[in-house]
Amino acid sequence: MVAVIQLAIAGGATAGGVLYDATGYRSTFAASAAALLGSALVAALSVRTARRNGSTRPGRSRPVVATATAEVEFAGQAVRCG
Repeated sequence: MVAVIQLAIAGGATAGGVLYDATGYRSTFAASAAALLGSALVAALSVRTARRNGSTRPGRSRPVVATATAEVEFAGQAVRCG
């Protein structure tokens, strides 16, 4: 997963640089807006498909949030975080 994210960052920077050099700064904003709209459309369609197929859990009104606590030693004293 980390490699995919790093590849996306590198690819986006490269594509943006090439686009900027070829046509100027305005085209980079247009391309990022098009990518944003495309990803929003894919996300909306995937949620719609998941609901149609019954993939969502019924009766769950809010998302589950995981919390964690940790105890660390700082300057000779135990400090609880979380």
